[in-house]
Amino acid sequence: MGITLYAPALALQTVVGTPLWLSIAVIGLVCTIYTAIGGIKSVVWTDVFQCLIMFIGVVAVIIKGSIVVGTRHSVIRVATEGHRLEWFNFDPDPRVRHTNWGFLFGALFAFLPNWCNQAGVQRFSSLRSLESAYRTFWLLIPVAVAYHIILGYFGILIYSYYNMLGCDPVQAGLISNFNQIVPYFVLDVLRSLPGLSGIFISCLFSGSLSSFSSGINALSANTVEDIFGGLIQKSKLVSQTFAAKLFVFVYGIAVIGLAYSIISMSGSITQKAGIVVGACGGPLTGIYFLGGMIPKANWIGAIVGSVTAVIFNIWIAFGAEMYGKPPVKLAPNPTIGCFPSNFTETMMEQPMYSYNITLYNVTGHSRTSQDSPLTSDGGFFLYNVSYVWYGFIGFFLTLIIGTVVSLCTGGDRGEPVDARLIFPVCRRLCGIQPCSHDGAQILLIYFQSDW
Repeated sequence: MGITLYAPALALQTVVGTPLWLSIAVIGLVCTIYTAIGGIKSVVWTDVFQCLIMFIGVVAVIIKGSIVVGTRHSVIRVATEGHRLEWFNFDPDPRVRHTNWGFLFGALFAFLPNWCNQAGVQRFSSLRSLESAYRTFWLLIPVAVAYHIILGYFGILIYSYYNMLGCDPVQAGLISNFNQIVPYFVLDVLRSLPGLSGIFISCLFSGSLSSFSSGINALSANTVEDIFGGLIQKSKLVSQTFAAKLFVFVYGIAVIGLAYSIISMSGSITQKAGIVVGACGGPLTGIYFLGGMIPKANWIGAIVGSVTAVIFNIWIAFGAEMYGKPPVKLAPNPTIGCFPSNFTETMMEQPMYSYNITLYNVTGHSRTSQDSPLTSDGGFFLYNVSYVWYGFIGFFLTLIIGTVVSLCTGGDRGEPVDARLIFPVCRRLCGIQPCSHDGAQILLIYFQSDW
């Protein structure tokens, strides 16, 4: 959430020059206030509106950018020649930064935590029926896939545009770091169309506020219901509603503080988000699958497995940041075409460039996918594991350690698990017979803590 708050503040600084600290404070406080006042209903309805704005903004910029690039150049071909796109790399070594296997498992464990965490479960719980939850779940998959494909094309469109211009905005000093490339590109391409650049900045804000409001609302619900639930229910001074609003403010201020801490960090904020989601989201997903696959699993195994996996992932993430082998840095794009007053004319006059491009990692270094993953002097091998595997590692560590600890601590301890809480395929493998209950009762059991 700190990263999602930092991103639009950085965009606002790039576009209008607003101080970064002021942007973070204003955006964070506004979102915290409307979340505290409106609760889950305001979060859901603002998310709907923000989702539409996100799609409109991104698609509008892609259409205009494609028109500017024109048909004379192929975006896909330029990106492939520049090694931005690599279609087939099935190297099984997890130390290779980006491969087809890494993309497959990385994408899987980027999606799954969103469906297992409090913010996602809370939405499913708020629906009217189990059938509505099913429909929502299946509709979510194509929308999420389409959105990430659009974002991927947006990325290579930006690269192709500046590659053909022969301009690297960072090397030319036009922007201070690569995290500003998207708003800079939007201003560059949409300057002739008043209003469109504002729509795209609204798109960035929508994505940020959506994640931020959902997160602090979910944290507040967890705190009030699962941590202090009994105390608050017995209290005559504080109601649950007031306590929930209070914790929204507490977590909102905490996230604003985290966003300030990100200012001092270097590297891609997108990859920082990927590291966090993988390191923490993998163990979270592992808890759900431990409960759904292993009938003998208990709470001791779930806690020990997940906490161990989170600590392990954080260890290798920090180790990679401080001691991991730095990727090989490539030659940057040329700056010969960096003349802000006549970008479009320069693009039409300059031949298409085919330079090796930079692929920046979390430390600001770069490498191509053809680089060897590790040499003998690369340090401890776990520090060189690609960040896309963190979710996969956390998931299986939670599953394995949780199962072993559960069996060592008595398993179900003579209290057989409700069959409805076990995945259907695992019921058949374990010989568990499901009970007959209607959909509402099943949904109530699955999301009992949220109800």
